[in-house]
Amino acid sequence: MKSKIAVVALSAACLGYLAISSVRAQQISETSSPLAFAFSISILVVVSISALLIIREILFGLHISQMSSVLEAEQELLPDDLPHTTSGQTEKEAADMRFTTVSKEVENNPDSWRAWFRVALAYDESRDRKRAREAMRKAEKLFRSAF
Repeated sequence: MKSKIAVVALSAACLGYLAISSVRAQQISETSSPLAFAFSISILVVVSISALLIIREILFGLHISQMSSVLEAEQELLPDDLPHTTSGQTEKEAADMRFTTVSKEVENNPDSWRAWFRVALAYDESRDRKRAREAMRKAEKLFRSAF
């Protein structure tokens, strides 16, 4: 719950900053200088792209939450049964062994968002954040097309 509150607070702060930037860009564009007008347009482009990226990430998080809820209801989430180090991370060898097992699901069913979701979790346990995010994006894409 704390992370959701943090996301809302940070998103609101970013969107507020973007709104202020938009107002400033509009004020700059009111001058008669062509350079100032071009500068204000560039500010608006950056603001628009930033807003779209924020919205995209929020939707990504909501979709992950929905997928997680579905898998939890179906009792198909990966269990939290791997050994952990003293710092709280999963032990790399155990996580890698789980990944080997879970990755076969994707090989057998590459169009399953459930398989991609579990692979993303396995990548995350193996500390491969980049591939975990790529796999989760794939799961999200398949999830959205299924519903």
